[in-house]
Formats: sequence, structure tokens, C-alpha cells
Amino acid sequence: MIKKMSILGVVDNCGISKVKTIHHYHGFNKQTSYPGEFLKISVRVRKYNYKWVKSKKMFVSKKGTKHRAYFIRASYRHTKPDGTYIRFRENKAALLKKRLTTRGKFVKGPFFYGLKRKKIIQSFPGCI
Repeated sequence: MIKKMSILGVVDNCGISKVKTIHHYHGFNKQTSYPGEFLKISVRVRKYNYKWVKSKKMFVSKKGTKHRAYFIRASYRHTKPDGTYIRFRENKAALLKKRLTTRGKFVKGPFFYGLKRKKIIQSFPGCI
């Protein structure tokens, strides 16, 4: 569960390391988002200083650009019906290009099991 202006990490290898949430989609005056929902984010920290990275063959967005993201992991505790719970250390999101196509090629770390859009998980090769 996150609110506006909260800082998130990035799960995929798109060249961006930290982002800030600007807007929560799907609802008027929505205050929080849970894993499996879309966000509008702004880039805060990049991994590389150059605009075009030749070794990785990718275009890295500069600071302040806005993108759409999919919220994947939350540090907020999610309790299952049997009493066990899932909790991650940090809040993480995956950046999207258009609709449901992801910017990165692969994901670092696990996913939350209850994600609504399974198509995003399938778009990363090598994910379960």
C-alpha cells in the first residue's frame, strides 16, 4: 500500500533505479494503491549518466520524465485467509512503454502472488 509522493524502486533493467508516484489510476480522489494496480510515476534517479547506453543498447529517460508503471511489491503486510502473510522489504514497480508492454527485459527478485494482470508477468522471460 503506497500513497502519492512515495519513493519506489524499479524491478526491471530499464536503467532507472528510483521513481516517485504522482497519480493513482482507477478512481476519483484515490489515496492509496495496492500491488497489481497502475501508477503514474516520475523518474528521480537513473543508473547511468548517459542518454544512450551503448553496452546495454537502451535509451535511459532523464530525471523528471513521466511514465506509467505497474505496482508489483509492497512492504505493507498482506495477510492470507489461513493466517500467514507476505511482506517485502521495499516497494517496487515495473515501468511500462505502452499499454502492457514493459520497458525492461528481465526482473530482479520475486513477484507478489496475487497480481491481477498475469500478462505483465508473462511479458518478462524467465519468470514463474
